[in-house]
Amino acid sequence: MISGEEVNTLDHLGFEYKWSKYSPSKKSEILEAERAKDELRDIMSRMIGAEIRYTQMGYWMRQPPYGFVSKKVETKNGKRCVLKPHPTESKYMTMIFEMRAQRIRDEDIIARLTDLGCRTRVRYKRDKHDRTKIVSKSGGDPLTIKGLGKLIRNPIYAGINAEKWTGGKPIRCAFKGLVSVELFNKANRGKRVIVEGSGDDVQVCTEKPAAHLIEKGRRNPDFPYRKFILCPECGNPLGGSATRGRNGTYYPAYHCSKHGHYYRIPKQELEDTVAAFVSNLIVPEERIQAVVDAIAAEWNLRNQGQLEEIQGIADRITELQKDFDATMDKIRVLTSPTTIKFMEEDLMKIEQQIKTLAAEKAKKEAQRPADLNRILGRARHFAENLEQLLIKQIDPIKKARLFAAIFDRTPTYAELESRNTKTPLFTGVNAFFQLLKNENALMVTPRGVEPLIFRMRT
Repeated sequence: MISGEEVNTLDHLGFEYKWSKYSPSKKSEILEAERAKDELRDIMSRMIGAEIRYTQMGYWMRQPPYGFVSKKVETKNGKRCVLKPHPTESKYMTMIFEMRAQRIRDEDIIARLTDLGCRTRVRYKRDKHDRTKIVSKSGGDPLTIKGLGKLIRNPIYAGINAEKWTGGKPIRCAFKGLVSVELFNKANRGKRVIVEGSGDDVQVCTEKPAAHLIEKGRRNPDFPYRKFILCPECGNPLGGSATRGRNGTYYPAYHCSKHGHYYRIPKQELEDTVAAFVSNLIVPEERIQAVVDAIAAEWNLRNQGQLEEIQGIADRITELQKDFDATMDKIRVLTSPTTIKFMEEDLMKIEQQIKTLAAEKAKKEAQRPADLNRILGRARHFAENLEQLLIKQIDPIKKARLFAAIFDRTPTYAELESRNTKTPLFTGVNAFFQLLKNENALMVTPRGVEPLIFRMRT
């Protein structure tokens, strides 16, 4: 019981001091307040503790970030909250990551999204005492460079959550993100990288590796195949350098000299061996058809994205036209010249935006997509003529990388040398290719594939 009565212990003597006055219900009030505080602590501990536990299990317990909406779904842990793509915001987020991955400037990305109608999420602040009363409104503005950077760096868009409730440790969410991990890394351009380990182990790196940990020296146009071919004696990658003779002439060669032995092969001889090996490769017809089908699927996907972009511009024009009509209706009932002037300025801005978007829409509709038949024909030509793609490549660095892509594991020089009688049966070539078999070569096709005779190569 709480009472406002006060008692003076010296009242019968006619005196009063600060310490002689007290409230008889004070002890009961303190006891009740402490009990209420304990009850609040218990309630918050149960609620926040459960939210932290479910967050660490991969679910989402906070307000949904831009591009997502929260939905409750049935899971193995009961009905839990996960993130799903927002009907409109998710398209803008996907475009942001794709354009960043294509090395488009942030200013151009923001201008393009603004034309499509991308705005920040609107938030309302309500009165503390009357929740039905809105005090202020924020958001609804175009994206800024700073805001774009915050969105790009958030790993939640790749399905990875790293926050206070996870102890700062990245965990894989129980729902899919808007983009893949590969696209996320490309869009962040090395400033933030998601590294996937075995199982559900993931890491989010924000710092560049130390200088001594960065792989150096491989991209040498004078010796493009160094580190891509192994020593036949010790199995370590071959290096490359040029030795100066007594007469001042330099003799370039690939070598292995740091593992207790010395092995050296002239540069021209090794590159001729590589050229002979590549000329002994063909791509089966079924593999070529698989490549052609993959290119056609990607072509259709990109054209579909262009159609969706045109539709987004059309939807934005429709919204602006509705705003234009609504403003015109307001002007008809206004009488204040000042208000009418401001409304007319808004009409001019809306009309200018509509003209800009209409011109951009017409430009995109006029752009013809690349000729699919020409693309497929070029891809088939290079698949059937690997020599033109690998051996006649002008850039030596690209040539070496294309050569390395042939193998499932790095080959030794002895495995590449077709006339070496000690060469074992080499099956390190990717199953995408086939090796021709002739009387001078001991190389065979991968297991389970019928080898072709040399005269059938054409």
